[in-house]
Amino acid sequence: MKTHRALARGFFVAATFLVAAIFLGPSPAWAQESDDFEFARRLAYRGWFDLANDVSDRITRDSSVPGEVRSAIPILLAEIDLAKAEREPDPEKARKHVDDAIALLDKFIKEQTSHARVLEARINIGWLKARKAKGLVDQLEAAKVGADHERLKVEAAALYGEVGKEFDEIVVECRKKTPRNADEKEIIEGAIIDARLEAQRARFEQARIPGMLEEDRKKLLTDAVASLVDYEIDYGDRGKAFEAMLLEGRCLLELGEFPQAEVKLKNTLNLVDVLAKEKMPRAAYHDNIIFNAYLTMAQLYLKSGKPKEANAFIDNVLKTDPSVEKAWIGVALKVEQVRALFRLKNFAKAEAIARKVIEADPNGRDAMIMRDELRSAGAGPGVKLPPEQCINIADGKMDRSQFRDAMVSLRQAIEGCTTEADLAKWAPEAWYKMGQCLQEMKRHYEAAVAYEKVFTLAPKHEKAPKACFAVVVCYTMEYELSADARDKEAVVRYRSKLADWPDDPVGDNIPYLEGLELEQAGKLPEAAVCYGKLRERAEAYEKGLVRGGHCLRIDAYRQWA
Repeated sequence: MKTHRALARGFFVAATFLVAAIFLGPSPAWAQESDDFEFARRLAYRGWFDLANDVSDRITRDSSVPGEVRSAIPILLAEIDLAKAEREPDPEKARKHVDDAIALLDKFIKEQTSHARVLEARINIGWLKARKAKGLVDQLEAAKVGADHERLKVEAAALYGEVGKEFDEIVVECRKKTPRNADEKEIIEGAIIDARLEAQRARFEQARIPGMLEEDRKKLLTDAVASLVDYEIDYGDRGKAFEAMLLEGRCLLELGEFPQAEVKLKNTLNLVDVLAKEKMPRAAYHDNIIFNAYLTMAQLYLKSGKPKEANAFIDNVLKTDPSVEKAWIGVALKVEQVRALFRLKNFAKAEAIARKVIEADPNGRDAMIMRDELRSAGAGPGVKLPPEQCINIADGKMDRSQFRDAMVSLRQAIEGCTTEADLAKWAPEAWYKMGQCLQEMKRHYEAAVAYEKVFTLAPKHEKAPKACFAVVVCYTMEYELSADARDKEAVVRYRSKLADWPDDPVGDNIPYLEGLELEQAGKLPEAAVCYGKLRERAEAYEKGLVRGGHCLRIDAYRQWA
């Protein structure tokens, strides 16, 4: 770790930490990647999947784009499928998107055997399969039928085993390659570094599948530790070594080798000092290594019967690392601290922290754990939150695209409106946000019903005109899909109702509605002109810009064709 270059090399996001970013980070062979690729990515991760696919189609047909770039379109399409999986709340549908992404990359590898991005595609397939296996384990933990539990366990174990084997094969093949130039040498070395680490991560995750035979579990973990020791020796001057240390520490913890695990985790946490010494800012990748080391260390102290050390360690982290409270690790550490405090019989402090965790996210997994801890200590099932706090919690979930969970909090907000004042102030707000959630989930009819509740129950509420406009948009989108005359009638009916609020800025959005009608009629240039008339203060301003740009792109492509 003697230079910035040595430390930075290898510091990129691992799929286990940030799955949605696994395709990011162009290699030297991909330096000519079109700006349209980045545009399509941004559309996909904003949920504009149709537009992202349209852009990718245009790249494919654009003869001015280098052939090597066009031929790698499957990598972009796989990323679009991954973005769909990340937004899909149904596990089965999410898995289908991951399977589609894998199939695209498989096809790319078979058809483009000499392409510069084949190694990248193979690594990405391994990450995607590992993500799929993790989804199976998550389903396994929720399975209520024994046969389903056994089937999911077998499938997950087989998939993790396949991932580990494939990563091992990549390493063997890469070591046999003779690079033709410096760029190819860098690509091969990067693939070896990634594949070696991910093979052991797959074995670690396989060993943690509930119900694994102890003999099999121990062998997987022991093999992983041995490989990780070699990895750290080989790449001790790279940032990836810290990720390997963390993984080795977690393997040792699973094996019950507590002293060795503690040493390894403390070595991992030296990353904080190394970054400070080299004057390098902590990126999300660094934080995930550090945060997971914090959590594993706390769990180690509890598992080894040292609740006092666990409590002291967590207190110190919360005091010395200000970034912890703003991230997921803050709550995770407090969950472990509550467990430590209950073991130390400090019930008052444990209950106070547990209730704060519940209040922060009443419907989250950590809140469920805290309720169980409180029940076991006789402290009651939890707390009932006022409507305002439920809405604030829903806002946080919506920011993280957790729309289904946000709707649960919004329903609680509505049910919590027990006075006329609460009903007038908070119920319309909750219905409006529920409409936004349903709209994001492409459930336009249900969204329209939720929005309509706002202006029928409280026509003078500040959100009433916005809700009416949103209803028009919902029925317009449904008409685009269904061509049902009843949807068109609803558009006309609610659009005329906007006149009930003549002085409201919602009128600024009228050009957006006109643009949608023209776009549906195939009049793309005219639609783009309408979208361009939107004022910056209009709620539909950003969406209008995107749709207007899309119309111009498609129209230009048609004219060129």
